Amino acid sequence: YYKFVFVRNPWALQVSMYHFVLKEPDHLYYATVKNMASFEEYVEWVAVTAKPYPKGAPKFQADMVTDARGQIIVDEIGRFETLSQDFNRISNQLGLAITLPHRNQSSHKDYRDYYNARTRSIIADAFARDIELFGYRYE
Repeated sequence: YYKFVFVRNPWALQVSMYHFVLKEPDHLYYATVKNMASFEEYVEWVAVTAKPYPKGAPKFQADMVTDARGQIIVDEIGRFETLSQDFNRISNQLGLAITLPHRNQSSHKDYRDYYNARTRSIIADAFARDIELFGYRYE
């Protein structure tokens, strides 16, 4: 099988997750996040919570693409930031004529509008493995 995955900038991912949880009253952590005073409190919580996402979603994207030794086990890693282009390229490689729907969309400002120096640093430390493995930086 040809294995591929899409990853996302950890700073952008946390903004998206924050807004996604707040728009889904049935979400496992809706009440927890709703009762937080700010996005900053959410960042502090997600950084120290072992399993902040429900339904088996791993906290670290690296866990989806590496084995126990840290070796990449997928054939291709696409990026959310270039989702359409990467998906089209992969589809063409596989000879598939399919369209990728956009689901679970949340509405929010640019991720950089949510961070200050402290929260940027918290995410950088907490998600250092993802940031390094996928070459992300706070831009």
